[in-house]
Amino acid sequence: MFIYHAPILVSPKNQGEQGYTMQMPITSLRAGAVAQVTALLGQGGSFQRKLRTVGIREGKRLRVVAVHPFAGPIVLDIDGRQITLGRSIAQRVMVRVEG
Repeated sequence: MFIYHAPILVSPKNQGEQGYTMQMPITSLRAGAVAQVTALLGQGGSFQRKLRTVGIREGKRLRVVAVHPFAGPIVLDIDGRQITLGRSIAQRVMVRVEG
């Protein structure tokens, strides 16, 4: 089953920022995109603990190396390490795309 998550507009946390920040799941990105993790939407401590163990946490920069077809995994580069995430987990990692 494939669930599409549309981008989410989030109001800025710091009063010095203007406008809105666009958040979207990693599954919305294409290979080569650079983004910053903004939220982990998984429920339960084990989900977030697993992601944090491999280096995926709020504020971390990542680059999408490959998006495999047919609902295959997504390969990310985080701090020089390549990490593979299944689509169901990647859909719950929200990011902000960087220029």
